[in-house]
Amino acid sequence: MTDFRRFQELALIAVTCLDECNVDYVLVGGATVGVYGVIRSTEDIDLMIKLESNEKAKITALVDCFQKNDLSITANELIMGLEENSHITVFDLKNPILRLDLNRLEQS
Repeated sequence: MTDFRRFQELALIAVTCLDECNVDYVLVGGATVGVYGVIRSTEDIDLMIKLESNEKAKITALVDCFQKNDLSITANELIMGLEENSHITVFDLKNPILRLDLNRLEQS
């Protein structure tokens, strides 16, 4: 039997990578309601990230961190998603049910 990554482990990896790469973020969506004691089943972690497509060093570091932790994303995918201001999915290679969903947080 294969050991699948647990939701909590994926969340910890996501925030650790973002923190290490100095990318500001906000956790949103279904994963946040547990803080308030509401049980909700979810397979994704929704994050709003403050990152621009021209921040190449941060993008490279973030992609490297994600890939090192068996998360599937390329720099090109991240850059295109940021430029198009579209949803970016990062798939978990250790658990095909789990994923990160990233959206660009508008700069102010």
